[in-house]
Amino acid sequence: MVVCDGPPRDYADHLPALLDLVRVGGTLTCHGLLVGGRVADRTARDPQTVAAREIARTVREDETLLPAVLPIGDGLLVATKRS
Repeated sequence: MVVCDGPPRDYADHLPALLDLVRVGGTLTCHGLLVGGRVADRTARDPQTVAAREIARTVREDETLLPAVLPIGDGLLVATKRS
């Protein structure tokens, strides 16, 4: 399990290296992906919210990952590496 915690605007820079650490069957978690509920507000365009949307999109579109967002605290993105 690899944990990514910090400001969501920094996640995109770290994602490739973090995914290299995750083995098949392993899990990547990213904290704070709901950004206080602003991710669902399409009018929210602040850098942190935009970054959270981008990282969620990147993980969702990666065919090697099986992602889910858990509504715990500020949101927890959990992605299991399947290949």
